[in-house]
Amino acid sequence: MGTAIRAAFTVTFGLPKVGHIIYPGAEYTGRLFVEDIGFPPELLNSESIPLELIEKKHVSLLLPERLKNSYKGDYGHVLVIGGSVGKTGAPLLSARAALRSGAGLVTIGAPDRITDSLMASVLEEMTLPLPSTVSGTVSGEAAGSVLDFLHERADVLAIGPGLSTNGETVEFVLKTIINSPVPVVVDADGLNALSTLGYKGVVGFLNKLRAPAVLTPHVGEMARLVGMSITDIADDLIGVARKFSRDTGCCLVLKGVPTLIATPEGPCFINTTGNPGMATAGTGDVLTGIIASLTGQGLQPAEAALTGVYLHGLTGDIAVKGTTEYAFTANDLINGLFRGFRSLLSDLQSPK
Repeated sequence: MGTAIRAAFTVTFGLPKVGHIIYPGAEYTGRLFVEDIGFPPELLNSESIPLELIEKKHVSLLLPERLKNSYKGDYGHVLVIGGSVGKTGAPLLSARAALRSGAGLVTIGAPDRITDSLMASVLEEMTLPLPSTVSGTVSGEAAGSVLDFLHERADVLAIGPGLSTNGETVEFVLKTIINSPVPVVVDADGLNALSTLGYKGVVGFLNKLRAPAVLTPHVGEMARLVGMSITDIADDLIGVARKFSRDTGCCLVLKGVPTLIATPEGPCFINTTGNPGMATAGTGDVLTGIIASLTGQGLQPAEAALTGVYLHGLTGDIAVKGTTEYAFTANDLINGLFRGFRSLLSDLQSPK
């Protein structure tokens, strides 16, 4: 595309441009200044603009209200389905993040072969032992008990962290997602299970869901879902995300730098928080737990996705001031969530 200057500062007019936010253009932008040169407000605020930056002031207003006369049942019961032999940490991270994000109750559904080790690590979380395959993954026999739990007790399902791609487990995942009576957040091996259907199969499957869904792939998982190369997706991140969301009717969180949130009928949102320290194992599992928690507390799935993604990155930005980007872990993210919430709440309380 020719020669480009790696600027220290960039001045643009009216609104930021896509190339200032999306890589590789963002790498050449430096510090961005947006100046007003008299564009009419109706142009800048037009609903026809297909992209929107997520702003702190808007996220703060989406936070679920905590009433004085309330109890844990008012703040949602999250069921996290995940884990397999060798991958007990993933669902635990999601569950802990859900609790730290305000969920009233959290249960981890995992293969019975690993629930003893999980129980040694949990305090506030509950466990739901599920039938295991010979390789220590969730068996297809588990679908019935999980669906009963969803009907009777849960308000939201998070499925995928650490599940594995065992064939029987894939069948369990698909049966559970399509029959879930509550909103579903699909991540990791939940997404890999969907990708076995091929893109046309994924579209048909997701259009038959009984409840709303949020999918949270990184670019590699997205490539498997849509049958494209990572390079082709990277060349058209926004277009691919918008098309997938519209084709499937689901909210899509395309994780990356920056993370995009695409909704079936609205604009595509671009996140503005996060840092390289968050490129470490388990941070995606934490995001899954946060989004599920906010959904269980009553936010619409797209609202939960916007709030969760921004809060996730904001918390990471605050945490690395202490840990540095080198020593940051997913557990630091969970333990720092209260600081992220505090920052959002202070924005609500500050005079405008």
